[in-house]
Amino acid sequence: MKRGLKRSLLAALLRLADRPRAGDIAALTYHSIDESGSPISFPISHFRSQIEWLAAAGYRSLTASEAAAVLSGRREATAPGVVLTFDDGFRSVREAAFPVLSKYGFVATVFCAAGYVGKQSGWARAPGVPALDMMSWDELAFLAGQGWEIGAHTISHACLPSLPSARMQEEIIEGRRILQKRMVCEVESFAYPFGRFDELCADSVAAAGFTSAWTMEPRPNRPGCDLFALGRFNCDRIQSEDAPMAVLAARTYLGRCYPHYAFLTARSLRVRAPAREDR
Repeated sequence: MKRGLKRSLLAALLRLADRPRAGDIAALTYHSIDESGSPISFPISHFRSQIEWLAAAGYRSLTASEAAAVLSGRREATAPGVVLTFDDGFRSVREAAFPVLSKYGFVATVFCAAGYVGKQSGWARAPGVPALDMMSWDELAFLAGQGWEIGAHTISHACLPSLPSARMQEEIIEGRRILQKRMVCEVESFAYPFGRFDELCADSVAAAGFTSAWTMEPRPNRPGCDLFALGRFNCDRIQSEDAPMAVLAARTYLGRCYPHYAFLTARSLRVRAPAREDR
């Protein structure tokens, strides 16, 4: 009875929702791809199912800077497009996520905390969150050579709105400088640690020379939107017992991003309650 009611409610929501608009771009974000079950981990089996679904549905991956160019009108839209991002720079991205994405010809963007490259995630000290290995500079260079984008995520994964202005500027500017020096490439995209930002943070990121900045606000991005407050759907918060991609599609469709047939195939919806603040 409950399942039947749930499916009826989903169908009703579908009829009320608008179709995706031309040029809409959804961005998905992950942290570590592993089986630890931590709040910043996403199971490889679920990840594989999501990417298989996206490929079968005809989606094309965009890097963060490519998406910003489309949203600003500097580049022609090629629908349907999706932005796949990984925050922090965990080694599991190279070891577990890259082979899956490579199989389907997908690329992604890694937002790196520059001060932790080649180390462990020292900032993530919370119940249930293990210290995880970060990628080395060589591993980041390998991904960049495969068409992936390397973006900035401050130096120390600091929560920017809580910092004095001078320290906030240092985290943004110096973090970009370190990445550009070690990667020998332009670093155009930025992601706010913990998804936290305010107007001063956004202005500082723009002034530092970035072309876009990404939040954790769960919404699609549309042409002409604010490029320094772009939305992303945090996949770490989504768990499915039997249909990981359908659950993701069901949630993001409410933002008018995904085709209706995937919405109707969802057999169970369960969004995991956050164990700590968004990253």
